[in-house]
Amino acid sequence: MSTVCADGEAIPLADSSIDTVISSEMLYYLDRPRHCLDEMYRVLRPGGRLLLCYDSAVAAALGRVRTLFRKLGLRRMWFDDGSPPIMALIDLLKLLGEHRFQVTRLEHIVLLPFAMLDRLNRWLENGFLRWAALFVFIIARKT
Repeated sequence: MSTVCADGEAIPLADSSIDTVISSEMLYYLDRPRHCLDEMYRVLRPGGRLLLCYDSAVAAALGRVRTLFRKLGLRRMWFDDGSPPIMALIDLLKLLGEHRFQVTRLEHIVLLPFAMLDRLNRWLENGFLRWAALFVFIIARKT
C-alpha cells in the first residue's frame, strides 16, 4: 500500500489509478472545489471510494459567529484561520452527485472534541443529538 499527499486541484496520478481518496476538512479551503472533485473522480478506479470529512451545519454556524466577532474587531479566537464560508452539506451532496459520486454512507460525528469523552460521543452520535455533531463523514463511490 502506498500513500500520496498532493494538491487536490492537480493530483499527480494517472487516470483510474487508485482505490481510495481521503479528504479531511479541505474542500472549503479551495478556490475551485469543483475542480478538486473532478480530479478525485479522474484518479479513482471504477468503484473506488472517496472518504470526506466535512464541517457540519453546527460548525458552519460557529464560523458565522466567528465572522461576526471579526467584524466587531475581536481576533485570535477559535477557528481563526481565515477560511472561507463553508458550503452547506446539501450543496456538497448535490455537487458529489453532479460529479457522478454515489454517497453510500453519511455520519454525523464528534459532538464533544475531547478524547476522554469518546464513549459519550459514540453514544450521542447514535442518538437524537447527532444533528449537533461538529463533523460529517461521507463515503462515496465512483460510479
